[in-house]
Amino acid sequence: MRLLTVFVFLFASFFTSNAIYFYFDGSKPKCFLKDMSKNRVVTGSIKPEQWNEDMKKWVPNDKAKIRVQVDETFANNHIIYQKDLVASNVLRFTPLSEGTHRICYISDSDGGWFSATKTRLHVNIGSDDKYNLIASSEDEAKDVADRVEALNSRLESIYNEQVKQRNREMVFRDSSEHANSRVVRWTIIQIVVLLISSAWQLSHLQQFFVKEKLV
Repeated sequence: MRLLTVFVFLFASFFTSNAIYFYFDGSKPKCFLKDMSKNRVVTGSIKPEQWNEDMKKWVPNDKAKIRVQVDETFANNHIIYQKDLVASNVLRFTPLSEGTHRICYISDSDGGWFSATKTRLHVNIGSDDKYNLIASSEDEAKDVADRVEALNSRLESIYNEQVKQRNREMVFRDSSEHANSRVVRWTIIQIVVLLISSAWQLSHLQQFFVKEKLV
């Protein structure tokens, strides 16, 4: 396993972006530690430069590939981000847990300590307030959407309960009306039977009185 050279930088909490630069010794990684918050988007950029012996100065190399790797030092160096970048690429990742993270930059140079190519890397990394604001807004919008959905579900439940109640009332009313109509009909039948019976009894008594010459 290759030894990693670790540079620890103390960042003030007032700043959301940090610009540094360092020199590569061949392909030996350059790393530093940074405390990061959970679910807070971190972005960054790189600017690789190579020493031009003829011009005696550092010249930007937009084609130079730099591998970026982010580990969680508190979780057995679990890798949460790994990608090869060039100057035109943007570094962007979201920590899944709060704590100290190791950010390593690895040059694609394979010349080792005695490589003729000297590389200097400018690094700018920090929290992207725009994406965090968007994420926060999305979380708030999702929360509002969940509340609206729960409210709609509750209203739909109340509406369905009211429909069931109206149906039960209709069934009860129909049953009551049907029962009342049967009671009225039976009462009328009883009255008619009673009247017929009374009329027959009066007629029979009249005939009896006439027969016996009581009237």
